Amino acid sequence: MSKKQKSVMLAINIYVLVFLMTFITRVVTAYIGIDYPEISSVEISNLVTFPSFFGMAAALVIGPLSLKFGQVKLANMSILFMVLHCVVYYLVGMFHAPFWMLHFGSFFGGVAIGSYIPLLNSIISKHFPADRRANCIAQYNVFINIGGVVITYAAGWLAAPNDGAQWYNAYLLGIAAIIGLVVFVVLTRKLDLDTPSIAEASAAASGPKAKISDIPGKVFAWIILMGVVHGLFYVTQNAFNVNASPYIITEYQLGTSVEAGTATSLVRFALIPFTALYPVFKKILKDWMIPIGYLCMAIGLAIMMVSKSLVGAYACAVFCGLSTALVHSEFYAKASRYVPVALVAVATSVVSFLVNVGTGFSSYILEFFSNMLGGGMENNFLAGIIISVVIAVAALFMYVIKKPVQQVD
Repeated sequence: MSKKQKSVMLAINIYVLVFLMTFITRVVTAYIGIDYPEISSVEISNLVTFPSFFGMAAALVIGPLSLKFGQVKLANMSILFMVLHCVVYYLVGMFHAPFWMLHFGSFFGGVAIGSYIPLLNSIISKHFPADRRANCIAQYNVFINIGGVVITYAAGWLAAPNDGAQWYNAYLLGIAAIIGLVVFVVLTRKLDLDTPSIAEASAAASGPKAKISDIPGKVFAWIILMGVVHGLFYVTQNAFNVNASPYIITEYQLGTSVEAGTATSLVRFALIPFTALYPVFKKILKDWMIPIGYLCMAIGLAIMMVSKSLVGAYACAVFCGLSTALVHSEFYAKASRYVPVALVAVATSVVSFLVNVGTGFSSYILEFFSNMLGGGMENNFLAGIIISVVIAVAALFMYVIKKPVQQVD
């Protein structure tokens, strides 16, 4: 790795370290529900998933926008929106403003969540060849998960005093995102990240302007299929995310937001070593990475559903981290390998849109299947388990039996 490439990864790693502020809501949902007793449990759960709902639009348009405005400027805007997300949630909570204003805050968080992956992966594609992108994505995911651990754990402690009456104090962590934005701006101005530094990216930049129509139809169809299946994976993850706080605090009275924060932060904590081991997993599992990763989510949800304990919640968090580590870097690396390098942002924009569709509607999807099974939190977990098994079988066909088409680069 050259000095320039190391500096590129340093800037990206600092960026993601303070990015996951929307995860604070996963820790404090039970307290928000207590603060707004007139609001239904589904609407409270939607606070976890609505950022991704708004992120659908951001993910869909960010790729084409980046071709015009550049990835770095839009990345700065993305983390700035994350700061605004924290500001709105803090002010709404402090003044007990109308509940709908929390959805206004979710809009800012959603734009950030929906845009950062296509932007960062496109920046990486300008400075690293195709066969090294997965390792780079895995590396910045180690740092984003370190940040996620600290953010969710700190959020639990900040929200816990007075039985969660000042839950909004957790959003003071947005100050860290401001610091990260300042550092990222300083570093990127020195590095000029929008200018490609590898041969194939430089050739693409100096050649004819890339168009979305340059992506072959079969490749585009495959990318859409990848996004749909992976979107359902995030539905299964949200069977844990939206239930972790109420499962611990209200459903089984296993603890406070401290324990809920520990459970949600364990996902990120587990992701750190598991993501760091990505090259080892890849060497052993090869094309089985994604199918096995999807299946791990079913195992974790089954443990949590049956045990009805803190240990079960913590075990599910670890399996959630393992499943994400197995599929995330591999999935986005594949999405970037089958299009021209200049259109990586567009390809990842499409799959990110579909992933955010799954996440944004996950509360409704889980509620629908849960009601078919009899309703309640336990059947919410069961719905997640069934979906996990179905997408694992689909991934087995897609990535093992019928592998994707060859890369275009």
